[in-house]
Amino acid sequence: MFSLNFKNAMPIAIMAVAGLISFSTHAEAVTATYTSNLSCNVVDVTGGGSNSSDCFGTVSGNPSQIGASAFETATFVGYFSDNSLSTTGLFGKTDWNLIAKRDFDPVQVDGLNGTEGTTPTTGSDPGTWSLIDTTALNAYGYSAVMLKQGSFFAAYLFDGSPLPTSGEWYTAWWTNNPGDVSNISVWAGGKSVNGQIPVPAGLPLLLTAMGLGGFMNWRKRKTV
Repeated sequence: MFSLNFKNAMPIAIMAVAGLISFSTHAEAVTATYTSNLSCNVVDVTGGGSNSSDCFGTVSGNPSQIGASAFETATFVGYFSDNSLSTTGLFGKTDWNLIAKRDFDPVQVDGLNGTEGTTPTTGSDPGTWSLIDTTALNAYGYSAVMLKQGSFFAAYLFDGSPLPTSGEWYTAWWTNNPGDVSNISVWAGGKSVNGQIPVPAGLPLLLTAMGLGGFMNWRKRKTV
C-alpha cells in the first residue's frame, strides 16, 4: 500500500511548486531583441513639466504591432541612462499595458489627445500629448510615452509619483527622420490592487504548500 512520509512533505511540496513556477517562467521565452541606436534624449518628452526619467530608441518597429507581450519578454539593449544596458522587458519592466493612443494620419483618437507641432520640431513649437481620462494612470506605478515616426519609435519612461497625464514632445534629437510623429501612445504597468502591488502568481501556492508541510509535521509530533 502506498504511504506518504510526511516528514518529507514540505520539501516535496516546495519542489513541486517551484517546478511549476519554473515551467511557467520558461514558457514565456524571450522572442526578440531590440537594439536602440541611442539617439533619444530624456528631454524629448516631458510630463507634468518634467523630463522623462529614461528613454529607449530610436529603434525600428511600431509599438502597436510589437504589443505588450514583447515589451514584457523581449530583450532591450541600449538606454539613454546606460548605453550598454540590456534588460528583459522594456526599461527592465515585465508588465506593460496599452492605455491610450492617438494616430495623426489619418486622425484616430483612442483615449489620447495631442498636437504635432512644427516639422521638424526645434523646441520653439513642440507637440503635445494629454490623456482624456486624467485618472487612467492612478493605479499604476510607472508609464511610458511612445512616439512613432516613419519606421522608427522611441519610448520615454516616467516613474515618479504622481504619473503625468499630459506633456510635450520633440523629435529634433532623432537621427532617423526627425519630425512629426505618425502616432503617440501611452503605456503603463505595475498596477496596484487596493493600494497593494500584486504578488507573483505562484507565491500563494508556494506559501500554501509550506503551510501544509508544517501542519503535517506538527500533527505527526502531536500523535507520537
